[in-house]
Amino acid sequence: MASSAGGLPILDFAIRNPERVSAMILSSTCSVPHSLPGLWNLIRLPLVGEAARLFLSLSLIRKNLVGAFADQQKVTQEDVEAYLQPLLRSGSWTVNLRTERCTNPTFVEQHLKEIRCPVLIIWGQEDAWHPVAMTEAFCRQLPKAEVEILSRCGHLPHEERPDCFNQRALSFIERNVK
Repeated sequence: MASSAGGLPILDFAIRNPERVSAMILSSTCSVPHSLPGLWNLIRLPLVGEAARLFLSLSLIRKNLVGAFADQQKVTQEDVEAYLQPLLRSGSWTVNLRTERCTNPTFVEQHLKEIRCPVLIIWGQEDAWHPVAMTEAFCRQLPKAEVEILSRCGHLPHEERPDCFNQRALSFIERNVK
């Protein structure tokens, strides 16, 4: 199970190790390289990514988190702090950068059709970062994809509509994981 950019390493792993993946759940994940927000592409660059950590702040995290929700009133100060704290832990930023840099979105896109396991894709209808229209092209490349579009939901369905997300995920697991 992965969300957003976290889906790229999972897809890469599934392509390279098909015998080790029986099913996947992806939330607002897209494989198309140009779909990555501009800032995300910059962070992948040497030195730029390391320097970006210096600019992490509650206001920057709040701005990004608010933009990820369809109902922006749901974002609390506690949510913002919960997102920022792991990024400030020693070594966590380095791990995030390494993960981003070792995953090649172009490779993933070129090999998506090789993924043969069932894949549940859950997407928010009001996702401002990856518009819901992207799911169609993405799913055409995945032979066993199921898509669930959640209304009144942005880029983080598992957070904005957790009960609905969990219901869909559990149903998929019951049908596809032995």
